[in-house]
Amino acid sequence: MSVADWLAIFRAFAVIPIVLAIAAGERTVALAVFAVAAATDALDGWLARRSGNATARGAFIDPLADKVLVVGTLVALAAVGNGWPVTVVAVFVGVRECAVAVARTRAFVRGVTLPTDRLAKLKTAAEMVGVFLIIVGERPWPVAGATLVGLALNPPVRAPNFSLEDQSGRRVSVAAQRGHWVVVTFLYTQCPDVCPLIAAQLN
Repeated sequence: MSVADWLAIFRAFAVIPIVLAIAAGERTVALAVFAVAAATDALDGWLARRSGNATARGAFIDPLADKVLVVGTLVALAAVGNGWPVTVVAVFVGVRECAVAVARTRAFVRGVTLPTDRLAKLKTAAEMVGVFLIIVGERPWPVAGATLVGLALNPPVRAPNFSLEDQSGRRVSVAAQRGHWVVVTFLYTQCPDVCPLIAAQLN
């Protein structure tokens, strides 16, 4: 495995001392470890691009490590009591990220690479900043952090303008069919990724 992969693994396992520090009331220690772990998210991507060792395994491990770090820390913060906004955000983020992790794992097992786009990276960065603010623990930072994580949970996304083929083989813009009844047939393996975007175009 590459250095970038090991950094991602370190980021995932860093949640253990962070959780222990939060449980013990050592917020300063938790902040320091979380900050170092979060910094490796930018470092491992830079190393992978610079060395040309960007692999499907790295594309799978990196976002998974982010989810472990963010969700694990949020659950610990909710457990020790940081107000209902933190608890609500922890539940929603946990459910969403677990679902995404399952989808990515299934794709990886099938040999399908799901690269992380720029929007997803910005979302992860916003979540980490939000979690950092929650760890601070003194008002108004927990509320501000929970709000930031909540906003990052479902950022507005502009669906791409798909171009499909009709029964006669002609190229048809999906966006141009808005307001009309349309029947679209998908390949099963592509439907989980394509269907929501098609629906966004037609709504």
